[in-house]
Amino acid sequence: MPSVIIIGGGISGLSAAYFLEQQARERGLALEITLLEAGQRLGGVVQSERVELPDESGSGASQSFLCECGPDSLLTTKPAAIELCRALGLGDQLIPSNDALRRTFVLHHGALRTLPDGLMFVVPSRIRPMFSSPLLSLAGKLRLLLAPLLAPAPLADGADISVDEYISRRFGQQVSDRLAEPLLNAVYGSDVRQMSTRAVFPQLVAMEKKHGSLWKAFAKQLAAGKSAGGAPAMPHATQHSPASVANGATKAPSTVFVTLRDGLGQLPARVAAALETTRVLLGEEVLGVRRDAATGGYRVLMNGAERVCDAVVMAAPSPIAARLLQPVDSEVSDLRSEEHTSELQ
Repeated sequence: MPSVIIIGGGISGLSAAYFLEQQARERGLALEITLLEAGQRLGGVVQSERVELPDESGSGASQSFLCECGPDSLLTTKPAAIELCRALGLGDQLIPSNDALRRTFVLHHGALRTLPDGLMFVVPSRIRPMFSSPLLSLAGKLRLLLAPLLAPAPLADGADISVDEYISRRFGQQVSDRLAEPLLNAVYGSDVRQMSTRAVFPQLVAMEKKHGSLWKAFAKQLAAGKSAGGAPAMPHATQHSPASVANGATKAPSTVFVTLRDGLGQLPARVAAALETTRVLLGEEVLGVRRDAATGGYRVLMNGAERVCDAVVMAAPSPIAARLLQPVDSEVSDLRSEEHTSELQ
């Protein structure tokens, strides 16, 4: 019987086991799946806790709040996790963010400044709100005003640059430093000078390629909104009721962020509960992975033991994965020095 070992019991490892089971079942294959997790709990960074507040009023009424120990929302522009929630029966738990009440602030020169309106994928699609914002200096605003005239050519097929370079070339350095950087750093926990534009902004790259420039794309979106008698239709925020998130509809919701009513910790817990044939082992730290010359597969080394398998799914953080895979692939092992972050999509 073919065998697979999954290293890491976070949402990636759990999802890998879930979909491997699905694929094996659909094809009528017998597959032995083992998931190894070094810790004593599954879910990795995705964890929710209900915190009880002490009753200081003497009324006897208990109060509590939900604390997300890791990610607190899902991006509707990357719907894989939302689709997984629905497949697991969590569709009625999905709720959108309340965008009407949400305000975003950027700390600038010692003061909190409200993020200006008219941002599409953290870049300006409207000039007027930017000119009334104290986040940009006069020089920054003038550079933004010239952006349509200075717009570079779209990225060539297969080419990629950093998010900082992409944004600063099109809108000026201040837009990258004072708008894109704080927002993306909060989401990804990484440096915009190291982040891939194609990975972070595939929508912008596609829009620019289709229309020739982002400004032409923004103009078409604005015209489409006016012709429909409403707001411009944003590719990441289509005009559907927030209820479409909760009722399991396949159309995109009208907000960029959604979450689970009782916390995202439900997602790894539900995936783990849905596993039928996978053997889950907690407290099993993997020390290394080696090629097995006899079988053509792999040997997974643990404390005083080893397991032989036909395939390995590496779902550990990249520095750990690079160390474990060093004897198998030296090129991958170089990733141990790369910056990385955990993101739930």
